[in-house]
Amino acid sequence: MNSSLDYTFTVDNIGGTPASSLVGLGLAAPFTFKDGSYPGTGGSCGASLNNGAQCTVVVTYAPTLTGSHSDSVQLDYNDGTAVTASSNRAVQGVATSPASISISETNPYDFGSRALGSTTEYSFTLSNTGGVTATTISGTGLAAPFNFKDGAYPGTGATCGLTLNNGSNCTVIVTYTPSTAALHTDTFNINYDDGAAAQISTRNIQGTGASSAFLEISDAATYDYGDVPSGGSAEYTFVVTNTGAVTATSIADGVGLAVPFNWKGGTFPGTGGTCGASLAASGTCDVVVTYSPTATGLQSDVIDISYNNGSVTDNALRGVQGTGVTPATLAISDGPTYDFASRATSSST
Repeated sequence: MNSSLDYTFTVDNIGGTPASSLVGLGLAAPFTFKDGSYPGTGGSCGASLNNGAQCTVVVTYAPTLTGSHSDSVQLDYNDGTAVTASSNRAVQGVATSPASISISETNPYDFGSRALGSTTEYSFTLSNTGGVTATTISGTGLAAPFNFKDGAYPGTGATCGLTLNNGSNCTVIVTYTPSTAALHTDTFNINYDDGAAAQISTRNIQGTGASSAFLEISDAATYDYGDVPSGGSAEYTFVVTNTGAVTATSIADGVGLAVPFNWKGGTFPGTGGTCGASLAASGTCDVVVTYSPTATGLQSDVIDISYNNGSVTDNALRGVQGTGVTPATLAISDGPTYDFASRATSSST
């Protein structure tokens, strides 16, 4: 709709005499001879056509309303006997709405807070809700820290190409890789031909670059359990704090604790511990570690908590130590048996 299509018809004089007084009639909008008059711009027919010769007329179909349209091209001419004859050709066309590409997600789409140096990707869906195929599709408009994945439209792994059929959809993938701690904004454009004219669909996007997650374990620098009897056990609850600006993810035991140190109950974060797989910026959680010496002497280890800081894998460390000692043993004097000797009844010794 609001587009136009030209077609060139060939006219042959298959009779034995020239045709004269040749004129084109019969067309009404949305059909017309190209540019409005017979034989249409680019057509070669004139007022006469010799026998055995041919010429062309150009007809344009330029609908402004949807639906089916039909008409007839009529050529009137004198057949050489002073009789006006007519040659007709029926024409028809179906007008539909132009292609219309929409881009998924609200405006603007927010990548959220992302760690500096990290790369986050998102797949946007393009939908053609129009009545014809969109053509010559391209993507433009992105600048660092935004880009189509791997640098070119539609982004590696995306499905969009140069055309998109009506009623169909495809994907483009955009990445966000912040290098400065700030709010970043941009707009990407989807350029296409809707069947009648060039069009542009846009989607605003934004994201915030932030410092990486950073986990700290309480009780610097080395927590000392003190003296603990061999065969006994002591536990301590450490507080883990995310002092970064993005969420720490994939939190887990790093290299593991070695006897006589262990997570309470045997697994991270220890029975009663509250740490899970992620910890939001400024958030805290607990881990519980036990010290259970079986020998005397100073013993040490390192609590190692592994996590993704939003860009790469990192580790939070805290040294621990304790001293195994022999259990208390009470000895009573004057053994093996203390004798009060003979004493008078009712006396006190």
